[in-house]
Parts: sequence; C-alpha cells; structure tokens
Amino acid sequence: MAPLVVVTTNRGPWKLCPNYDCPGKAIEAEEKARKAEERAKAKAAGKKAPAKRKAPAKKAALKSKSAAKDK
Repeated sequence: MAPLVVVTTNRGPWKLCPNYDCPGKAIEAEEKARKAEERAKAKAAGKKAPAKRKAPAKKAALKSKSAAKDK
C-alpha cells in the first residue's frame, strides 16, 4: 500500500494518495454522490414559484400633455 501524502498549505491540508486502487477514493466517491442526492432533494423541496412581474406603468399623462400643447 502506498503512503498517504499530506501537504499543508494556507488553504488547509491536502491528503493525497498516489495509489490509483486506493479504497479511500471509492469511499469518498460514494459519500460525494450521496451528498449530491441529498442536496438535490433539499433543493427540489425548497423551490418556490417565480415572482410575478408587474406590467410597466402606462405613460398616459405624457400623451395628454403633448396633446394639449398641440391644440
């Protein structure tokens, strides 16, 4: 079994395993998939209807003023 290499940086430790057949990688992939499913369920349950948009205000006041100036 290959040793686990830990690299410590400002952003936190990186745990690297150079073994491509590492059982830890399979476990991490399963956990990642499970968490993604949970997030998708929570997102679907929390969806709201989109907000309704109001129609823009009509500019009737400007038309009446310009009509009054023309007369």
